[in-house]
Parts: sequence; C-alpha cells; structure tokens
Amino acid sequence: MGRHAADAPPSRPTGALAALVVLALVVVAALATGGIWLSRRDSTTPVADALATTTLPSATPTCATTPVAVTVAPAALTVVRQAAARTTTMNPCQSFTVTSAESADEAATLSRPGDKPAAWVSDSSVFLDAVRGAAPDVLAADVRPIATSPLVFALPSAVATAAGAALADPSWSTLVSGDPAQSTVPVKLTDPEHSTSGRLVLLNASSAIPSTPATRLALGKVLLTWSHTAMRSEQDLLAANVTGSPGLVPTSEQAVAATLRAHPGSLVAVVPKEGTGRYDYALATVSGISAAASRAVRALGDQLTITTGTADLTAAGFRPAGANAAKGPDVPGLPSTVSYLPTPTADAQTALLKTWSSVKTDARMLALVDTSGSMKEVEGTRTRMALAGEAAQTAVSIFPDSSQVGLWTFGIDKGGPGQDWQEAVPIRQLDEAVPDAGGKPQRQVLSDALPALVGAPSGGTGLYDSLFAAYEKMVASYVPSRVNSVILLTDGKNEDPAGLTLQQLLARIEAVKDPAKPVVIITVGMGQDVDTTSLSAVAAVTGGKSYVAQDPQDIRQVFIDALLSRDCSAQSCTTR
Repeated sequence: MGRHAADAPPSRPTGALAALVVLALVVVAALATGGIWLSRRDSTTPVADALATTTLPSATPTCATTPVAVTVAPAALTVVRQAAARTTTMNPCQSFTVTSAESADEAATLSRPGDKPAAWVSDSSVFLDAVRGAAPDVLAADVRPIATSPLVFALPSAVATAAGAALADPSWSTLVSGDPAQSTVPVKLTDPEHSTSGRLVLLNASSAIPSTPATRLALGKVLLTWSHTAMRSEQDLLAANVTGSPGLVPTSEQAVAATLRAHPGSLVAVVPKEGTGRYDYALATVSGISAAASRAVRALGDQLTITTGTADLTAAGFRPAGANAAKGPDVPGLPSTVSYLPTPTADAQTALLKTWSSVKTDARMLALVDTSGSMKEVEGTRTRMALAGEAAQTAVSIFPDSSQVGLWTFGIDKGGPGQDWQEAVPIRQLDEAVPDAGGKPQRQVLSDALPALVGAPSGGTGLYDSLFAAYEKMVASYVPSRVNSVILLTDGKNEDPAGLTLQQLLARIEAVKDPAKPVVIITVGMGQDVDTTSLSAVAAVTGGKSYVAQDPQDIRQVFIDALLSRDCSAQSCTTR
C-alpha cells in the first residue's frame, strides 16, 4: 500500500515560489536600510519619475536621520522645499533643513571659517566664482544646473506706454547711462554687494556699454549716483512700481512673473538689445560632507530636475535647465527669445566690486593741480592747463553733494618763497554754503575757481614738496568715515632743486603714514614728458594708483577713471 500524500516528503519550491521568497527578502532588506519599494509602472514612464511618484510601505525604517542643511536663494525656496519633501517621502532616512539667504550673503558666509550647510542653491554663477576665489576648497566640483531666468528691467505698464519708442529697442546705454529720453524713468538699483540684480547690472553694464569717453563718463556718473542712492530691497522696488513710485527696476523675469500673478497687468519688462545677464540657479555641494549627506544632496538634485521638479519650476516662473530653458513665462514686453551676454571673468568681477566699494563710500579729496609753465603747451586747440581744468570741472560735476573736495595748485614758490603749493579752495562738503562766497555752495565755488587756472601757469614744477604737504595735511585732518585721498594732476617732473628728492619724499611719507588713517595718493600724468617712474613710486608707497594719459586730450576720462579707482593689471595704468 503506498504512502498517503500527507506522508510524502516535502518537495522543493517551484520556480515561481522561489522567486517570491527572494523578492520578499529583498523587500525586507530594503526596508531595513531605508530603501525604496517600487510599485508597478508603465514601461513608458521614466525611471526617475517613477521613483518620484512611488508610495513607500508603511513600515518605519530603522535608520538614524540627521537633517541635511541646504541654503537656498529666496526665489527658489518653495520649489526646493517641495523637492526636499518628495525626497524624504521616498527615503525617510534623507531629511532636510531648507533655509533661505541672499546669494551674496551666503557666498560671504561660505568664504569664511565657520559652520556651513551641506548644499547651496545659488541664483547666479558669479557667486560661485566669488566663493571659489576666496576659498577654493569649500565647494565640490559637482554643480548641478537647475533653472535660469534672464535679468530684465521692470517698470509700470502705464509708464512704458508713455515712454513709447524710447523703450521699444533699448540699449544698455539708454537704460543705465542717463539718456535724456529716460530721465523720467530712473534706474533703481539694489546694492551689488548684497543683491543679485545689482551685481548683474554692474557686471553686464560695464562690459556691454562701448568704451568711449562719453559713455564711460556717463557710466561713471551713474555709478556714483547709484552708489549714493538709498537702496531698498528688490521686492520693495517692485512693489513701489505697482503702487506709484515708478522706476526701471533690474530684477529677474521670474520675479516679474510672480508680481504679475498678484497684480495682473501692472508691469512690463524690457531687456537691452545687446543681450542681458542671467540668473542661473544651481545646486552646489559643500566639500567634506558625509557620504550619506552627499547621497541625499544628489537625491534632492534628482527631484529638482525630473518632470515633477521642472513642472514646479515652470509654475514658479523659472526656465528649467535643459531642453526647455529657452521657454519662459508670459511677461509683457519681453521678446520671444532672449540672448545672454558672456559672464565677466572672475578678475573682472573682483575689480568692479572694488570700484563699487570705493565709490559708495563718501570721498574726502584734495586735488593738487600743476600750474607750472609747461602747462601752457597747446594740445590740439587748447592748452594742457585748459584740458586739466575741464577734467577737474567734470569731476566736480559728477561727485555727489556729500563728497568733500578741496583744491591746491602748485609750481615752484607758487605759495611764496620756499613754498611750492597754494590753497585755492579749502576742503568742504560740496553742498556746504560758503559765507566768504556769498553763501554759494562749495561745488559752485570750485567751479568758479577752475577757469582762473587757465591763465595761471608759470615757473617750474615744485612737485615733491607739494605732494608731501598735501599728504601730511590729509593725514592730520583724516576723517574715518570717508575715503581720504590726494589726487595729483601734472604734466611733468620735479624741477625744484631746493626741494625734496624722491627718496626724501618717500621717506617722509613713510614717517607720517598711519595705518589707522589710510590716505592714498592717486597720480594722473599727462603727455610724453611726465615722470611715470617717480609718480608710480609715490602712489605705490601709499597704496594708491598711477595713471597716465599719453595724449593730454584724453585727460578728462583718465582723471575720471582715477577718481572712480578703476582697477588695473599693473601699478601704472596707461591709456593710448
């Protein structure tokens, strides 16, 4: 009698049963490590998108979680938080603390010692450049593009309609250089040291505007005006455009789109015809974080660039990175396609920020102008003295009222026997009323004094004694809240045999120099006979610069360049 079926030995699992056992083990292992169980998906669904929409089993993972800190440019905060939430839903072991900070401020934080986030979503590559320049090892090489948004100039719709043709095809010069057609629509700039829009305007205007004497002069004047204008936040400026304080507000296309959602029809935006700057949002990883944190940052980047993430970016008004980057929100006034200007080099960015830092601080300046006989030489249709006077007159006209300016002239024994310098106008604030001049403001007193210099040239060049006297005066009367400087304008070299030698001058400057009272000498030479070696040495010992206009007719622009402290690749800056 055969065995009953119940007594038969257990048979091996069939192929299907074995596969189920293995699959169950994989699920258990995945849950134990915070892994992910994929639901069934259609074969046409991208793998990354399937991961993003999958529901986790209800079991709690057995993993220790430390939130990964991510700092984000404010405009992208909501989108990044949405992506972080999806990442955590997929893998509860990957959690995030997402906070916002202006990119300029976060770049400064990352460049200094101290606590840092694991990742950073900046809104412009210029800030990545800034961090790499200040602290080369802070950011990892892997930077993931997320989205872009062109730099635009926003203004109220009614103002744009009234401007008409003036804004139909605007150039950078039209928008920022004080073109008369735009005088009723001033550019309102936020501080380039603390805002992305201000930084992008500063960098792109300087490279896009042709470098002619007229345009550089106009840009210099605008730069001084911007630097001394009360600058509110970009959001406040946009709100003012909506509520009745019109201006051209540099901002992102995304910010204009967001404003239009809240206030339909209130704004239009324009871009310069030469091209514009670009907000380029990117996820950067900070060096030295843990492997787990690195994986979490990569997962966050995945969520920002899959279909769900790009949909969120598009809805927020961004142009997602990749194939759809050219498509932006429907903002009135913008062309269907936007071209971008090249990003200035890191060195150019550093130089422009130095210029900005210098001009935004009120000046206290003593102008020391050569009135020796050689200044009678004719260049073109005017004497060197006339050209120098015009340069000084231009400088006086563009400085803000809060600047303090005085004027000395010099030549051998110009101030009497043994004194080569003479005070023409004492240092005062430009808007200060001068009782001895009938209450005229200092600006007018200086403007009245300069034409008289045209007939003044005579005698030799008492350069070194005059320079030391001016420098000593400025150190003794130093004002801490200002940029204190001596600006020398000359066409020659020292000719006073009874005065100081160059070595004696340098030694005396070293003796009175006070690190707590920094005073710089900026020298501006004109013509072929100027002693460039000596002028460079004098400027260098004070941390200043030496400029030369080989053609004296260029002196006005060179003088303005010097006053704006334009950076140069060498100690001596020469124009030809």
